[in-house]
Amino acid sequence: MNFLINRLAILLSGFALASCTVYKDELVPPTSPSGMACVSQCNTSKQSCQISQQALAQQCEANHNRAMNDYQVCKAKNPATSFCKSYTTKTVTINGKTETRQECSVTSYESPCKEPVKSCKSSADLSSCDAGFKSCFASCGGVINRIEVK
Repeated sequence: MNFLINRLAILLSGFALASCTVYKDELVPPTSPSGMACVSQCNTSKQSCQISQQALAQQCEANHNRAMNDYQVCKAKNPATSFCKSYTTKTVTINGKTETRQECSVTSYESPCKEPVKSCKSSADLSSCDAGFKSCFASCGGVINRIEVK
């Protein structure tokens, strides 16, 4: 049984070490004139993709900023209102007369304004542009070598 556990531990540690390995891609362009022209078109498409992704990220950021401004204006115009979330019953005697009263035991404050949730990433996601470029590059006759970085 210990033998199996030791083997499993060695196997898992090997996977852990392998997951820390970093690779980079070495691009070897085609040498033919048509292949080089094709790669040039791939570069143009990649640049268009990057510009588009950056524009989308900027638009998302602008939309979020506008929503935050609207939220701040709403809060300024509509202060939070209080309401009682829970009551307790109390019996009191005043001038020999016994009364039962409801008193608020938990007060809550709520604003009609809802704060927007930021769904934008901190920067444009260019991974799809890179993947598209590599696919295009390979279809032009280029070679992509995956090299382990040490």
